[in-house]
Amino acid sequence: MKSCFLCTTPYQILTCISMIQQKKCCADLFIMDQFEGCEELAVKIRGQRIFDKIVVVNEKQLYKDLRRSAPKIIVRFKLLLLYLKVSKIVPSVFKELDGYSDLYISSQALVGRLVCIYCQKNKFPIQYHYFDDGMGSYDDSTYYVSKIDKILRFLLFGKNTINVNYQKDLYCPELYESLHPSDSCLLLNRIEFLDSNQLNRQIIRNIFPMDSISIISEKFVLFDTVREEEFTPKGSELFEHIVEIMTDFISPDDIIVKAHPRDQRNRFSLKYYDTPSIPFECNCIKQNMDHKVLISCFSTSVFMPKIMFHQEPIVILLYNLLKPYRIKDFEKDEELCYSLRKVYYHPKRVIIPKSLKELKQTFRQMKKEI
Repeated sequence: MKSCFLCTTPYQILTCISMIQQKKCCADLFIMDQFEGCEELAVKIRGQRIFDKIVVVNEKQLYKDLRRSAPKIIVRFKLLLLYLKVSKIVPSVFKELDGYSDLYISSQALVGRLVCIYCQKNKFPIQYHYFDDGMGSYDDSTYYVSKIDKILRFLLFGKNTINVNYQKDLYCPELYESLHPSDSCLLLNRIEFLDSNQLNRQIIRNIFPMDSISIISEKFVLFDTVREEEFTPKGSELFEHIVEIMTDFISPDDIIVKAHPRDQRNRFSLKYYDTPSIPFECNCIKQNMDHKVLISCFSTSVFMPKIMFHQEPIVILLYNLLKPYRIKDFEKDEELCYSLRKVYYHPKRVIIPKSLKELKQTFRQMKKEI
């Protein structure tokens, strides 16, 4: 039988490549056009002949006028309309779902929810897998985005679309187990590290233009975010102020900024990572990050060197400083971060300042050590 992989980011594609090499299965790959360069990337993946079929899905066409930035009541109403049209929407792109034995999706993707509902509604005998999508895969022990979503499914399609029999495929299952000990019945599958074998490394080098990736000579890597989704306007101002504080202690020449894949605006007068369409994780294949300092509010990427490659850069997380101004609800941030600290061989390399004063002290100490 054949497997089906749904991806919305380059990071997920990297993970799928590792999984398909590990499982040695026949599979199709569907790429949602949520990031720049997805068409070109699909062409390169086809050249490797590791998937039987590769399809780039036009999400705007699929979801029509659903906008996440609209008021919640409008988003929920349009989500209801999508669910009502699921029997028309899903087969327009995914034409052979009844022929798959396994379906691999990331936990938060809307397309994954629609495909799952369609398969469950039609009672296809598919094994569902929620694969590693960064920190969200470890933070959340459930797959539903909200209680409203769960209620909508129950009312429209019955409990069959709520009680999903799924497995999780993760790089670090023990981290998930430490956060969710009550999920002991859930089957966890370990994904091999991306650079665990020469074939993986060669495939990744063929797909992503590794030669165009410059070695990061700067010691400090700052990860920007999609401000409108992460902070209130005051939170965005505070984030920029924190970067100003950073440049008071650290030379701007020793800082590089990694823009978010969905927001490529250069907001700071600093040097920017020059290959935005290539996942940061590819840098970890090309160079060891142990001697770097990765800084973000709460970006998945800062922990990927450890989870995917056993590298231990210093990590500075700013979420405590920005907590009053964050739009998203991240109640489990602290629990997750402290669990990640335990995964580190040197836990003190994960720094979570509780005040601007503490942050300044951290930068002051680092300035002495440079």
